[in-house]
Amino acid sequence: MEAQNKNIKILVKQCKRAPDLVVGLCIPFDCCKHCLSQLQANIPMCEGTEECMQADNAALAYAVFNNIKYKLIGSPLETYRTRVSHINCNVQNKHFIISWNTMGSFSSLRKTCGIAASGLNPGSLQSKYIDNIRLLGMKPNRDAFDAAAHAMSKAITESVDIIAVGKVVVDAPKLKIIAEIMSKKLPDMKDNVAPKTKTSRGTKQCELPEYPTIAVAYGVPSVVLADYISAKLKVMVSIEAKDIRIYNTRFGSKLASLKSGIADFVGKYEKLGDDLAGTLAYIAVAKYCVDCTLVAKIIKGNITPKSLSEMLNKAF
Repeated sequence: MEAQNKNIKILVKQCKRAPDLVVGLCIPFDCCKHCLSQLQANIPMCEGTEECMQADNAALAYAVFNNIKYKLIGSPLETYRTRVSHINCNVQNKHFIISWNTMGSFSSLRKTCGIAASGLNPGSLQSKYIDNIRLLGMKPNRDAFDAAAHAMSKAITESVDIIAVGKVVVDAPKLKIIAEIMSKKLPDMKDNVAPKTKTSRGTKQCELPEYPTIAVAYGVPSVVLADYISAKLKVMVSIEAKDIRIYNTRFGSKLASLKSGIADFVGKYEKLGDDLAGTLAYIAVAKYCVDCTLVAKIIKGNITPKSLSEMLNKAF
């Protein structure tokens, strides 16, 4: 089920076997994934280190995330009203993604989407940006903030995608209502103008920690492979642009066990029946916080147990 109003697009997939409703909000805004991870972990970086060229974008993106987070679960009263149990953020495929879990009802979907839209106001978050950029070991810069705020405002004006998967019953007219509400709730972006002078933060791009990887192009196979490795080895994995990163230094010794467990893993998905694609889409948003375009491919693609098996066998 889909609907659109101006720059707001919504796609909803009902999945009866999902425990609740997971919602993903995506805007075409890129930032440094490592810097964003440092902010999420609240780990200060030493001052004087080489500056990351996308750190300002990450500092602003995390400020926007926290702004929406506090609106959704900032106090017990907000949590009671929104029924949000978890909220996360990520950057994938040059998109900034915010995902949250809420009660599987139309009213919860409508309410949380409206609140999230009202929090997309990057130009008003300079003080939070300053806190975040200092946590990254860098000095705040007004021109750098203005540039990041202008870029994010432009991205929001162009496109805000919503993906919802789980226990919810909606129709096209109801989705249209949500899109209209979000359009009205979006803050005015006209004041977020580009800076008069350009500020250079250097040319460095942060490198992710060295861990074992398996090469796979970003797409549906990467979600399937990540879920399989995570389930089989019971380790943390992350989906990157060109591979799956496995946070286990002894991964090489366990490669043989991965090759032999594919049939059993696919058999569990086969038991889901018509909810196979919906469950995989739910996992993609709730567990890996991937962008809406990829989740839409999972929902609309003809994914079967046979295709899952082919994806996994090709990886090994």
